[in-house]
Amino acid sequence: MREITRAEAVARRLAAHHLTAPLCGPGAVEQALPLGVQDSPPGMGEAALFCRVGDLAPGWVEEAVASGALCRCWSFRGAPYLFPAVQRGLFLGALCAQEGEEWIYAYPGFAPVAARLGLGADRLLPLLCQAAEELPAPVTGKAELDRQLADRIAPRLPAGVREGWEGPSLYGPDQRLGEAAVSFLLRACALQGHLVLGPRQGRSPLFWPGNWGRERLAPADPALLGAPGQRELARRFLALYGPATEGEFAAFLGCCPRQGRRLWALAEEVGEPVTFLGRPALALAEGDCPATPRGVQLLPPYDPYLYGGRRWLCEEGLAGQLWKTVGNPGALLRDGIAVGWWRGKTSGRNWSVRLMGSPLSPGEREAAVAWLERYATFRGLRLKAVAWPE
Repeated sequence: MREITRAEAVARRLAAHHLTAPLCGPGAVEQALPLGVQDSPPGMGEAALFCRVGDLAPGWVEEAVASGALCRCWSFRGAPYLFPAVQRGLFLGALCAQEGEEWIYAYPGFAPVAARLGLGADRLLPLLCQAAEELPAPVTGKAELDRQLADRIAPRLPAGVREGWEGPSLYGPDQRLGEAAVSFLLRACALQGHLVLGPRQGRSPLFWPGNWGRERLAPADPALLGAPGQRELARRFLALYGPATEGEFAAFLGCCPRQGRRLWALAEEVGEPVTFLGRPALALAEGDCPATPRGVQLLPPYDPYLYGGRRWLCEEGLAGQLWKTVGNPGALLRDGIAVGWWRGKTSGRNWSVRLMGSPLSPGEREAAVAWLERYATFRGLRLKAVAWPE
């Protein structure tokens, strides 16, 4: 069994994430998003694209969502993702639960709600999908969406269930139990194609229901529907995040163990067994290992390059600084390994940045400032000051 070294894994991941050379021209955004990009907190998807697409224009992402070229929808782990709309079979349909599997995001939090209502996802989800199809117009705000859908479902419930549906939620004083049920199952509704997220209305999300969304999205590629889409999902995961294990794949998807095992079987068909960090894993059987770029790079907070890499993509002792429960900083890479982190603060149009971690040489500081100035300009800001690690 082939052994993959840390250096090889770093070099392959940098290349797969298109961080070795920026993409430009037609198709650059689609090429930069083989597994899409998480767009939470808001704006992080655009920030990740900035690092990969050399000619990305400010505001292009929201324009592409409005035009239907990009789709924004709940996908992996139930998080909002940006991805090419034509590829939504891979990002949505491929994640649908099959018989005996729990739905992504509904697992395991929906169980107490189902027990209180005496009604499971098998009966509620079809009602939710029907209600989403019936919404006459886009809805602004997640809480408002939950409310409208719960109101539409209520008359279709048995009388004994309706009383509990209108009763207090288990999760908050300003929510009905029916709204909590809707909230847990909305991701499953979206994965089946009944709901997508439109362009943002300020800080609030906009939801496109049913045909309102489908008519605005580019047609789905039939080659990525059904089993081919699931197989391609497994292949792309190994390309971006291999060497990987079944548990890491299931964690990335956010799925229940049974669904993870089913989809991992497809990864076993396209990947090769290897050892990495002393344990068995799967990786794609690719050509020669690319050379690891030398020098420093800065990445914005929540960049997908760092996903799942806390054991080997950072210097010892830094994982707790880079991976927070909330409020991740940006990362400072040296030769592909995170050696520090950074945070920015705005005051009007002025932007000040503080870097922490490994001290930087004069040449490395120059490269960091160049990136920060480009990123500030992209965001419509002016880089005012940079504080360096000692």
